[in-house]
Amino acid sequence: LDALERIADRWQVRGGAPENEFLLDAGKYVQDLPGFQALEWVDQGFRVRWIAPLEGNEKAQDLNLAFEKKRLSALLQARDKRAPSISKPIELVQGGQGFHIYLPLFSNNRFDGFVLAVFRISTWMDHLLNKGAGKNHFETSMFVDGKTVYGPSEILHASGPGVQKTTVYALDQKLLIQVSPKPAFYSDNRTLVPEIALATGLVFATLVAFVIFLLQRSAEAKIILTNQARELDFQKRTLDKHAIVSIADANGNITYVNDTFCEIGEYTREELIGYNHRLLKSDEHSPEFYSNLWHTIGSGKPWQGGIK
Repeated sequence: LDALERIADRWQVRGGAPENEFLLDAGKYVQDLPGFQALEWVDQGFRVRWIAPLEGNEKAQDLNLAFEKKRLSALLQARDKRAPSISKPIELVQGGQGFHIYLPLFSNNRFDGFVLAVFRISTWMDHLLNKGAGKNHFETSMFVDGKTVYGPSEILHASGPGVQKTTVYALDQKLLIQVSPKPAFYSDNRTLVPEIALATGLVFATLVAFVIFLLQRSAEAKIILTNQARELDFQKRTLDKHAIVSIADANGNITYVNDTFCEIGEYTREELIGYNHRLLKSDEHSPEFYSNLWHTIGSGKPWQGGIK
């Protein structure tokens, strides 16, 4: 989700993004991060408008993603909850099985569509398994709701030494991971084959499940942080509309003022940032008033009151 978050953050700060800039950024992410099939911008009407890379993904251009229930459900969830959502395994229009991650875009509380990450399951799993030493000795398959989404389907009911199954919850789905020894395993391990197959298969299956689990926990953590960041941003915008706010360092030098502060005080930010709060001191208040103000702020507490 890091790539999607960075694109969405820039979109929110700038109130949108030019097509060429979006495609340039998205193209670099796809190139640098294995597992992506494409990164896309989907408009408010759920239609795919921009795709990086376009080559190999031409069938997705201008596609209305609301045509299919699994896609539509994830789209609505992301938009309505203002948080990333992940689709169930789907048949990609580019071919093969995959899944979508949708990150909603908002600018000044205006819904601007989604950043869409498209993953082909085979490419994604190949990348994960390529890091494991057991890929040459074990066949790995993944099943969702009894359907094969990765690897040979015939090993679902396989049994014997070394055949191991483990269940992991990821991508909002219950996944069954199964590994079975390949012929190369038996030829390379001619002694204690059943014992070695059993132990190695169990370890390899557990490692695959653990990697997917870590990816899921990372995605969940990103969703929580995204929601918290949006809530804090909402609170800040609400406060800025109804109060004058300034922040100073321990020496009383101003480091931040909101727009309302500038409007009421009739100062520009350039006239305030870096200067001491004494600049704003008037003779309308007693020394005790200012002493109490700075004592409160110096203790790490917010001060609230009226200043003439």
